[in-house]
Amino acid sequence: MNGMRMLVYSLAACGLAVIFFAYQQELILIQPYGWQQLASAAQEQPLAYTLWLHANNNWKHEQERCLDPQDTNALLYHIMQRWLHYAYREGVINKKINVQSTMLAHDNKHLFISFDRNPFRLESSTHQRMLLIKSLLKTVAQQPSVTHVRILVQHAALEDPYIDFTINWPVSLVHNSA
Repeated sequence: MNGMRMLVYSLAACGLAVIFFAYQQELILIQPYGWQQLASAAQEQPLAYTLWLHANNNWKHEQERCLDPQDTNALLYHIMQRWLHYAYREGVINKKINVQSTMLAHDNKHLFISFDRNPFRLESSTHQRMLLIKSLLKTVAQQPSVTHVRILVQHAALEDPYIDFTINWPVSLVHNSA
């Protein structure tokens, strides 16, 4: 009985030694479940983008980084959320505003951005409102596929007494005037 047990242990040890040798020589690859996802996440390069804002009579910008998601809507949502936070920190908007959603039209050229509240101060002039719009457009212009932006509040057209928000704002407005 002892001899049989020793034979089984010896064969098991030899089998493990052969597997270990093959693994060391890279003849076999052992990859536990989930390691591939960790390895692919580590290989992703962060995407750098610039948040633009017009404040105190000059253009300010801040560099941001995020992992480049495959979903363009998720990327634009993240960029717009960071842009709103930047505008709040700089005092351009006086209340915390969140992005409810971002949606690209079927042609991937028209971006719809829905905020949870109006981003403009009541006392803001038309010029200040236009500069805030240009800041948003300049930030979005880094996404080359987007040509027009529609600004919404709670998924409806923004109502403003000075500016018509029922139109799509062309991103080229920034390139022609800045």
